[in-house]
Amino acid sequence: MIINKEIRYALRIILRLAIENRLMSSKKLSESECIPHRFTLKILHYLKKYGLVQSVPGKKGGYILSRQANSITFLEILNIFKDDSEALVKCELDCPLRKNCVARNFWQWFNDSLSRCFQNLTIENIIKGDFKDQLKF
Repeated sequence: MIINKEIRYALRIILRLAIENRLMSSKKLSESECIPHRFTLKILHYLKKYGLVQSVPGKKGGYILSRQANSITFLEILNIFKDDSEALVKCELDCPLRKNCVARNFWQWFNDSLSRCFQNLTIENIIKGDFKDQLKF
């Protein structure tokens, strides 16, 4: 898993919406987070599709979080923008050592542990700065 630009920008957009706790236009989100507007629209499309934000149409419309910040996890954001087959460490299927690899169990544990950590890490934790308390292996 690579923390790509989409994931980083999506987190910033979600954090901004949580901090502001009000409707914000895509243009305002784009400007406040220094993200190109077209990229902001693309990210908002996916955040809406997966239920993390809602859109309100009209001149005074915009975007708002669908849920409270304490119920949105970093893992949800990761899962929207990563390939389902991605893992931080991915063993090759054609590796000659695959069946007898001593490190394979470790890498599986490592990937599973990161997923569990990110599952417990909420947007509220990140805003409050108590995210370190949530990252336990």
